[in-house]
Amino acid sequence: MVEITSPDQQIQHIQSKGYWQVRLMPTQPLAEALTIETCRGTIEKTRVQLRGWDFPHINQKDGFLISYQDFIESFVSFRALNEYWRFYRDGQFIHFFGIESDWYEQTEVLSRLSDGNVKGFEAIAGLYRFTEIFEFASRLAHKSIYPAGLDIEIKLFGTQNRQLYFWDIGRNFHYGHVCRQEPLVVTKRVSSSDLITKSAESALDAYLEILPAFQWTPSREILAEDQKKFLERRIS
Repeated sequence: MVEITSPDQQIQHIQSKGYWQVRLMPTQPLAEALTIETCRGTIEKTRVQLRGWDFPHINQKDGFLISYQDFIESFVSFRALNEYWRFYRDGQFIHFFGIESDWYEQTEVLSRLSDGNVKGFEAIAGLYRFTEIFEFASRLAHKSIYPAGLDIEIKLFGTQNRQLYFWDIGRNFHYGHVCRQEPLVVTKRVSSSDLITKSAESALDAYLEILPAFQWTPSREILAEDQKKFLERRIS
């Protein structure tokens, strides 16, 4: 296993397999730049903790949460969890993280999909990730980081020939749902008020935009129930 000791090394590590790239950008310049101390405190107070790993993850280990003149950054590589983020004083937030299934050993579920070498994208994990992204943005908006609203850009790389699947064998597809496109891109301009009051709905809308590329048009109601359980921490 390669030891990751620098941000540049971590970005290259993440981009060696399928990965997400997320950007949050204010729709209007901030009236006053954030201080570095405010940047640190804001991430600490707004990170999302709906499961065992916070989003974004703050690596408190020496040398892995770094301050610069205009931004802070942190990175972590732990088993299947590979992440790097940067938060600027102008309010821009950039986040890279791996598609977790690419970092697991070949699982029984994935090995059933084709010849055992297929790349997978777990349908409910994708929903959870979109939900965390929008919930995090909502919390930033609630802290008045984005008084006029923000642009949310989500890109998934390494999606060509990637197959949608469920961890839950009882819900698995009976035929292939394979993406033939790369990257997958969703962009949303959202007002702060809508983010604060409708982050879950906005996340689900955004997630539903990418699923046709996997040859799947699911029931919104079913995914909304999965999302509700996640937000209420009722997942096993």
